[in-house]
Amino acid sequence: MASYCRRHAMKSKFLGRTLKIGLLILSLSGITVFMMYSDIIGRTLQSVLQLETSPGYTGGRVAAVLYDPVGDDNGSGSLTYPTHSEFVPGALDIVRYTVHEPVYHAQWVPEAEYWQLVLSFAEAGSAVRTIRIYIDADGDGSGAVAPRDEMAEGISFDPRFPWDYGIVVTPSESVFFSFDKTFSVPVDVYEADNGRRVVIRIPLRDRKLHSLYEATVTRHYVYAGAWTPWARDGFAPVSRRASSGSGGGSFSPLTPKIYDVLLPEEIDQATVLSSWNEDELTIPVLPAVEVPMTASRTANGQKTGSSGKQSAGFGLKSRIDELKRAEGAERLASEEKAAAVFETVSARYSALQGRADSALILEYALAAFHVRKTAESEAAFDLLLSDNPDNPVALAYTGSIIALRGGEASPLVAVELIADAYRYLDRAVSLAETPEQIITARLNRAYVSRAIPETVFGKARQGAEDFLAAASALASVSADPADIAGAWVDAAYCFELTGAAEEAGTWLREAERLIRGRTVPPSLERALLERGYRTK
Repeated sequence: MASYCRRHAMKSKFLGRTLKIGLLILSLSGITVFMMYSDIIGRTLQSVLQLETSPGYTGGRVAAVLYDPVGDDNGSGSLTYPTHSEFVPGALDIVRYTVHEPVYHAQWVPEAEYWQLVLSFAEAGSAVRTIRIYIDADGDGSGAVAPRDEMAEGISFDPRFPWDYGIVVTPSESVFFSFDKTFSVPVDVYEADNGRRVVIRIPLRDRKLHSLYEATVTRHYVYAGAWTPWARDGFAPVSRRASSGSGGGSFSPLTPKIYDVLLPEEIDQATVLSSWNEDELTIPVLPAVEVPMTASRTANGQKTGSSGKQSAGFGLKSRIDELKRAEGAERLASEEKAAAVFETVSARYSALQGRADSALILEYALAAFHVRKTAESEAAFDLLLSDNPDNPVALAYTGSIIALRGGEASPLVAVELIADAYRYLDRAVSLAETPEQIITARLNRAYVSRAIPETVFGKARQGAEDFLAAASALASVSADPADIAGAWVDAAYCFELTGAAEEAGTWLREAERLIRGRTVPPSLERALLERGYRTK
């Protein structure tokens, strides 16, 4: 069974693409009635409860969300993490930096006046992470151009924008301080999203900090290194080979001890961090990132400005309409091909009159599923499960078929059906081992999670995680970049359903970066274009 999946699931472009598009169409169309019912529930609850949260309680209005590429936590291009088991891959990978408006007169919080900054990482790792944020708060040209310990991390800052205030967050220290060492105060640090999000709240009760309320723009230097209590200012050393207490991949004593840094979009991290000169004994100079201090459209996870969200003018609408027509034609062609495949496979399957082997049964089950013959498909998957109850492919598709019945059932019955579906889907995910099995199990559960009502089941975040896991598995078998980007866009859609616009923005940007300049399916281009991201 596994060998059959390996031969067919990734080698056939049709099966690989139809696996996702066909399942998506079936899931969304099959649960429409129940979605309408749940939408009424959600609107009713919202109107009755009149839920509203004070911005001061949640950190203040978001002024800016700045994104950093995922997977660039290799510093100057070749750094590797220390070998200690707590250094989980992604723990030092900055993916997002969120700056809130400074808050005053906040209620029900320890500090009535504060400024919230949030760093999001690819994975948890507070026990091994050292965070630095240096801020030019006024742009007057005064301040410092070297870090707190100029011999620690091996970098300096743009002399046009010296820093006024610095923030250090490590397992042993959380402090906000001035460049001249005349001011220092502890900061509150919280963790969220299972340790992947670090929330920093700077108290602003001191009058000298009240100028931040009037600032329109600040400039920031933001980066992360590996933490150790035995090195200068907590930055773990880097050498040629990694060890438990030091990173690897360094080929010069001037290599910065920084794994990830937030930079302006057009600037390459490896180029900046490798710009030392051993002959002249010069070290890399980090450029500042400009941050607006008042809320704007940059806070919603979409791009703005000349490189961002496009205006909804005639040209954009015309292109979207063109893509919708192309998308419809592509869907029709896929359906026609699926029908032809089913006819061929069905003839072979019927001719054997119950003597088909497991490979042909799976082929027939998939072909029937793709043409929406769910009864025939389910019967074939039942045969596979009777032979092997732990078959993750059969379990995954059976779960999706059961979920589809929810669209035709009464609300109470539908809830029971969806719960039953997840028993199959969850088991499929837990049993999947090969990349192809992981892709199949994760995508089935992901599309069901995306289709069912979020107000009732709350599965959208799990759907996002499944899409991301499927994308990783696709990348491991060198799949079409458009398929990987498509999974990221689907993950972003799930994050949007949960209200996590910033996380959605991360994966929309990653999808745009991956397929930039490539020819992609019209559905993928349209999904990105409607959210303000171009593929060309």
